[in-house]
Amino acid sequence: MFNKAFAKPRFRPAINVGCLMDVSTGKYERGIHGENILNGGISGITGICARPNNFKTALAVYCMAMLRRSCHHSHAITYDSEGTLYPVGRFTAVSKNDEYLSEIDYTEDEQFAFTDISQYTGDEFFDLFRKTVNEKTKDEKSHLGTTPFVDMHGKPRTALYPSGGMIDSLSRMTVKAVEDIYDKNVIGESGMNTEAMNNGRAKKQMFNQLPQICARTGTYLFLTAHVKDVINMEMYPTDKRNLSYMKKDTVLEGVSGGFYSLPNNVWMITANKPLQNKDKMPEYPWDNSEAMKGDTDLSILTMMNIRGKNGLSGFPIDIIVSQSEGVLASLSEFHYCKDTDRFGLGGNLQNYYMELLPDVKLSRTTVRQKLNKDYRLRRAVQITAELLQLIQFHRDMDPGLLCDPKTLYDDLTAMGYNWDTLLETRGYWVFDEELKEHPRKYLSTKDLLEMRIGKYVPWWLSKEEKANLKMEKAAGASKAEDKSAA
Repeated sequence: MFNKAFAKPRFRPAINVGCLMDVSTGKYERGIHGENILNGGISGITGICARPNNFKTALAVYCMAMLRRSCHHSHAITYDSEGTLYPVGRFTAVSKNDEYLSEIDYTEDEQFAFTDISQYTGDEFFDLFRKTVNEKTKDEKSHLGTTPFVDMHGKPRTALYPSGGMIDSLSRMTVKAVEDIYDKNVIGESGMNTEAMNNGRAKKQMFNQLPQICARTGTYLFLTAHVKDVINMEMYPTDKRNLSYMKKDTVLEGVSGGFYSLPNNVWMITANKPLQNKDKMPEYPWDNSEAMKGDTDLSILTMMNIRGKNGLSGFPIDIIVSQSEGVLASLSEFHYCKDTDRFGLGGNLQNYYMELLPDVKLSRTTVRQKLNKDYRLRRAVQITAELLQLIQFHRDMDPGLLCDPKTLYDDLTAMGYNWDTLLETRGYWVFDEELKEHPRKYLSTKDLLEMRIGKYVPWWLSKEEKANLKMEKAAGASKAEDKSAA
């Protein structure tokens, strides 16, 4: 009855960004070739909050860059409400280690726009932003892209091609009505008393519009906010946290209540400390011969998804950030595995290797450079980290599908798979219209697990490669034989 009367929601897939944020926020869905596509990462509205000087902007810039990595033709704009951001430098730094992004000249790039408080107040920026992205709805067909996800009939699902936006920060964003108050009053006068009220009302009105704007236009928006302490004057204070996993007696400064209830994910950075060993040397130096005691370039951030609409909330994730390079996704994934009982690492405490790539030898002082230079190593680390997250977070997954990295490596090798080929893949999905611009084939971590039990064979393998596979050696086939024998 209702299906005939009402239109179904627009398909709005999440964009994969890596750095431990995909598996924890998404679910796998079947693709048109039977592959497992991870629908996780960044969705319509993403909030990022922390105390000052805790890399909120660095995380937002990283996510914006990863949106461009997956969607080469996406357009994005950054609005700086504080007047302190140097976006070209930030985006250039975080793009250095990506083959495609590193070729972008952000100073001249037509798809990247930046503006700030010298040009627009917050409401002026938002009004123009809204009108610009709404242009996509006037000619939807020219903005539709074909995703690898399929509908209930097995047909590819379409989605509006993504646009990106970033407001850094919402806490410091002011509106024209407040600017007028500043012009007409002197600090301390009673006329200044309505400043906060006017700002709050404008941000509430903005949030009331944001979910529909993002949903209707395929916009992925990032909002940063400052965390501050609440001074509790009550004799018997009650817990007034706006979200369950926020620290007690903290609040987000200068944002509407919509920040707590409307984003798809809200990442809170809860801790930040230099990443050094016991001798105060950098844990992962870029060049060990030049490493200095007390070097604080690398920081380790603990962040928590305090509002996850499509995944778990309240779990801590540690990521590594460089003051000079921004978020280091591969090093973060490596550290996560190493810090979790050395999951997927062989060798000893000083010299080791990834069990999915045993021919590349690593140590604490060489891993950072080798990750930067070796794509296969980055993929091995990413797959290992995602496998660990599947074990930890996807408890609804068939336990018979999961295994440790060494078992995965050995079993797929025995079946005739070439790991050099498997590691020359990409772990993020792209629109069909861009497949030629992403020459590496898609292969997810769950695909690898299903390959091991003979449930999936990559569709893009050549006939010769498929013919050489020894499917009788699949773990699932062995179990089936054991059952029939019993």
